[in-house]
Amino acid sequence: MAVDIRIGDLRYEVTLARRHHSPAPDINDPKMVTSFTDRQSIRANIVPTGTMTYLNSIQTEINAITHRITIRWRAGIESQHVILR
Repeated sequence: MAVDIRIGDLRYEVTLARRHHSPAPDINDPKMVTSFTDRQSIRANIVPTGTMTYLNSIQTEINAITHRITIRWRAGIESQHVILR
């Protein structure tokens, strides 16, 4: 799916980072510790999604989808990468 990006569309500066989960340092603590590495500052377009997308994401019991983020193509982006504002 090709996306037409015009000059000025990528007006928000966001941080692209790789998310890592590791066990908590205390052996009795069952929680996972989340850390972020490989932070890069990139430009993005952030647009709120419509009401139907939000309602459908709630019905599928995943985290609610509230915004669509568009960035330029980058090699090596995987499912561990997240956008931090």
